[in-house]
Amino acid sequence: MSSSLLPETPQQPGSAQLEMRVLPADVDKLPGGLSGVATVVSHTTTSEDKTAEVIDVEARIRNRTEFRDSLRVMLGDTVTKPTMADLMAIQRTLSDTQAELDAIATPCRAQGDPTKICGMQITVCLTNNRPEPWIDGLRAALPGAQIAAWTADAPAADHAVVWEPPQAFLDQQPRLRGIFNIGAGVDALMKLKLPPHAHIVRLDDAGMSVQMAEYVCHALIRHFREFDSYDEGARAHRWAYRKPRSRADFPVGVMGLGVLGERVARAVAHFDFPVNGWSRSPKSIEGVRGFVGAEQFDAFLAASRVLVCLLPLTPQTRGVMRRETLCQLNGGQPGGYVINVARGAHLVEADLIALLDEGQLAGAALDVFDNEPLAPTHAFWSHPKISVTPHVSARTLRDESIAQIAAKIRAIEAGTGFDRLPGVVDAQRGY
Repeated sequence: MSSSLLPETPQQPGSAQLEMRVLPADVDKLPGGLSGVATVVSHTTTSEDKTAEVIDVEARIRNRTEFRDSLRVMLGDTVTKPTMADLMAIQRTLSDTQAELDAIATPCRAQGDPTKICGMQITVCLTNNRPEPWIDGLRAALPGAQIAAWTADAPAADHAVVWEPPQAFLDQQPRLRGIFNIGAGVDALMKLKLPPHAHIVRLDDAGMSVQMAEYVCHALIRHFREFDSYDEGARAHRWAYRKPRSRADFPVGVMGLGVLGERVARAVAHFDFPVNGWSRSPKSIEGVRGFVGAEQFDAFLAASRVLVCLLPLTPQTRGVMRRETLCQLNGGQPGGYVINVARGAHLVEADLIALLDEGQLAGAALDVFDNEPLAPTHAFWSHPKISVTPHVSARTLRDESIAQIAAKIRAIEAGTGFDRLPGVVDAQRGY
């Protein structure tokens, strides 16, 4: 609110100008409310500020949604065993509450939400992850949307935020359009039967690419500088130097040049290592020598001493790191090194162990495994040439991921087609 006052003069009486922001419903009440203290000569209104009105609607939707959900829990109560009359009363209240929600959402869509977010149903289904922090973050990012964790009796959703959802969840979603995966890999989703009009949308980056670059550079430099040997010397209280090695003798091959792979390749090049990159389609990255397609794959392997796997897992890439391919590293000479931060199924584990024991490969840094968590008795834990980490090379950052998912949902509801949306998975290619 702001005001200005013109004092009384011999030429004209005093006057005041008052500028206020009020709810649209209260505009007509204002002149009457001022009648006891002043005479309103004239008044005008500018465009409506709907902020408070929208906040009020969102609060009502949130409160009634929580009440509706509690009624559903009561209907399924098997402990207190409500009577038939109680059940009928709960069902009537539930119907009235849903009707109230529908009544709130309909004008909200028509009047105050050009992207049609208000009243939209978004379901969160995260296996082995708590849904509550994601629900809270999505509600803050998409006010007006109805967001809840999946339950067997949940209403059909417009969009879903998922991690390794069961088939039962997808079978209950006939109108589902967007399936937003909270990780970079979508191989688990590709095994499932999806609703007819649904599109899988993966995270483009959301803070994961810099983590991946950190991990790969750390593993690479640790091997190149032989820090494992220095650690061993420290444990033995031995002061000894290693002969410096040349980066030119350690060309790094990055297999897979998507968002994560490109960031890794650029980071490695920053440390003056020769960098090769292999991808299914041509990519042009400064400082990276490109290899394309199956016809150039063998040449890529031969030109690389350190192999970094960042491929998506598809039927074509499963088992891509096996004896036949790993023996081609470093021009077929001993000394190749493997860094796997993609999926465990890319690697034939028995072949890796055999090549390490034979001396063909110098070592491996592994963050992903065919079966996770890695069994306590697995040979990788105790192998002297293998470094193991528990799938931590690039963790999902929740706040960044929620912001990206919310922005994509808004774009879809504003009219952006899935064919123009970043991160949509090609069902034929599997990534």
